[in-house]
Amino acid sequence: FTIDAYQIKIDNRIILTGNLGNDAYGDPVPPLQAIFETYGAQTGRFFTNAINTTTKGIDFVADYDLNLGAGNLNISLLYNYNKNKVDDTLNSIPAAFVGQEDVYFGPQERSLIETNSPLHKGTLALNYGVNKFNFLLRNTYFGEVTRNGFPFGIEQKHNGKVVTDLSVAYKATSKIQFIIGANNLFDVFPDEQVYENSYFGVFKYAPVQMGTTGAYYFGRISYRL
Repeated sequence: FTIDAYQIKIDNRIILTGNLGNDAYGDPVPPLQAIFETYGAQTGRFFTNAINTTTKGIDFVADYDLNLGAGNLNISLLYNYNKNKVDDTLNSIPAAFVGQEDVYFGPQERSLIETNSPLHKGTLALNYGVNKFNFLLRNTYFGEVTRNGFPFGIEQKHNGKVVTDLSVAYKATSKIQFIIGANNLFDVFPDEQVYENSYFGVFKYAPVQMGTTGAYYFGRISYRL
């Protein structure tokens, strides 16, 4: 097994601002719109080196093989702890945009970096090969995340979830292999969004953790040249 710890500090990280010229709720800010009007626009967005971030984490990987019956079983355990933090103070905001920090880099954008990805993620995979067959069972745990729906929504916690993948492969010849399986076998979704964050009920789920596509079943034939 291996354990790795890391700390990554990025100064002057590039972000894309919100629509400057409007406030966080989309209402016009006349002094700013007057600036953009000289360029034939009402609002503007910019890439800017606005933030400093620090990432701290741990990676743990364990791998074990053993003979089981007529075959071989491989057991893999992976765990990741990953914490992102944005400095409280933004870098060098132009004087014209002072007071528009929630548009320049708002609470929602901050949460995308700090809390929208799981702090904890773990995977346990069992891979058993016997004769011409190979069986793979993998469970992945996506830890709790928090999504900020600013400005019209609220801060919402999404509980941790476990997603199961399963596949069976049959090696018909040295070159041909048949595979059937499922990703997200039990059709697990993130917690449903609260109404305030769902754009009037249009978006039932937020794109967090395992995503919003649900179960995916597949069959493949592979040919090795």
